[in-house]
Amino acid sequence: HSLRCALQLKLGVARQLAGETFYFAYNLDFRGRAYPCSPHLSVVGDDLARGLLQYAEPRPVGEAGLRWLKVHAASLYGHDKLPLHERAEWVDAQLASG
Repeated sequence: HSLRCALQLKLGVARQLAGETFYFAYNLDFRGRAYPCSPHLSVVGDDLARGLLQYAEPRPVGEAGLRWLKVHAASLYGHDKLPLHERAEWVDAQLASG
């Protein structure tokens, strides 16, 4: 039941903000770590919370960004102990094999 409530809260906030440009307020702790004040939608929330967000000014990922996406994807598939370049190569091999 609590997961459903959390889902409804996130979707409700997303519906209210749909089409609007907005900014997140952050709190800083004594170590300099930043924590978003929003309890439901934030860039450090769960997959659903992050998936509901869209940048107001989209930018291309570029070659370096694509490389880091490949590294992250390989890590998610359990290859997090490989060197970074081998992780990117693993993703390239997976994409080539279909």
